[in-house]
Amino acid sequence: MFSEHPVPTVTPWTEKQFEYAREGVLAVQKCVDCGGLWYPPSSNCPTCLSDKVEWVPVSGKGRLWSWIAIHRPYLPAFKDEIPYIVAAVKLDEGPLLITTLVGVEKDDIVIDSVVESEFAEFGPDSLPMPVFRPRS
Repeated sequence: MFSEHPVPTVTPWTEKQFEYAREGVLAVQKCVDCGGLWYPPSSNCPTCLSDKVEWVPVSGKGRLWSWIAIHRPYLPAFKDEIPYIVAAVKLDEGPLLITTLVGVEKDDIVIDSVVESEFAEFGPDSLPMPVFRPRS
């Protein structure tokens, strides 16, 4: 389904994220000094600016914070998926992720509904990326 999508570049900051993802586990960065959690990855904590960061697994559960339906294929790889849903999901642990919402029609989407992560394979290298689905 996603074989023509652009593939994210694995960097030293994201390598551990993809290691977890290959095991089917959603992970975010955590500050060793202040305990803050965040996503997307960065070299320093956005709260205290410490460079002592680690990756930690999270539940993958959260709530739909916002969403938008994309009706125009800005890249050719997305033409067969129109419309698709780009969503902001607030994880139970705190971080806000921008992701794709799957398994629901746009007329049935409810803000603050409970969602859960799963992984979709993106690109020829089968790079797993988190997507979210409403939890029943």
